[in-house]
Amino acid sequence: MFGLIDYFKFFSCRVNRIEPSPIREIVRLITEYRKKGVKVISFATGDPDPELIPRKTLGKLAREVLEKEPRSVTYAPTAGIPELREELLKFVERYDGVKASLENILVTVGGQEALDLIGRVLFDPGDIVVVENPSYVNTLLAFKQFGANLVGVPVDEEGMKTDVLEDTVLLVLGRRLKVHLFI
Repeated sequence: MFGLIDYFKFFSCRVNRIEPSPIREIVRLITEYRKKGVKVISFATGDPDPELIPRKTLGKLAREVLEKEPRSVTYAPTAGIPELREELLKFVERYDGVKASLENILVTVGGQEALDLIGRVLFDPGDIVVVENPSYVNTLLAFKQFGANLVGVPVDEEGMKTDVLEDTVLLVLGRRLKVHLFI
């Protein structure tokens, strides 16, 4: 008789730190309510009303790009399309006064990929990471997956309360501390 293979033994220890996203649960509930005929305006995922999207215009543009640009159906460079990165470089210099080079610009497929990359590059298991409280829930989940110990600091209308941040830093002095600020 053949037994079932325990595939969990092939997973990394990091898999034990993965928590389900509360946003996924909210979306599931919204879908359930909509199936029952309840009109729901969701603020859970930042999805715009599909009726507000100019689909015909986007369809025409997509067709034009697909017909005229052969590279549109191939993989893009991993750092992002060079022309887009160049425009982003000009944008941050013009509006933020930041002087950077093209190597400093990395385009991600979304915020979640950016959070994952931040965690991979900056956090070691056991690092203490100071985050705004409240924070975007998926930021917290992403950083926890890398073994970060999160410490929340409250915010007011001007951002993170610096006096509380100072007290927090003093409390964890001597331990590995990383500060994460969304600006």
